[in-house]
Amino acid sequence: MRDRPRYVTIDDVRYEIVWKAPPKAMGTCDAPWKRGLKEIWIDPRLTGKKLMDAIIHETAHAANWNIEEHYIAEAATAAASILWRMGYRLK
Repeated sequence: MRDRPRYVTIDDVRYEIVWKAPPKAMGTCDAPWKRGLKEIWIDPRLTGKKLMDAIIHETAHAANWNIEEHYIAEAATAAASILWRMGYRLK
């Protein structure tokens, strides 16, 4: 992968992207109302479609924290699968 992004802004909320393995997950996202620095953690050992899925999943949480986990998981996996079939890859 090229340079890993360090920050992303979603709905006027800035998140630091932390490339470390969160405990018992592929990624995590802080709630947008958390005080101070907000973080999205992504497991750096992920590659390919699993990495794409984790990034979509955690940024979807940041975009709309109120959506239930199973909907986020289903939508992120579907989006990653479609993009993967279309040939999107990290370089």
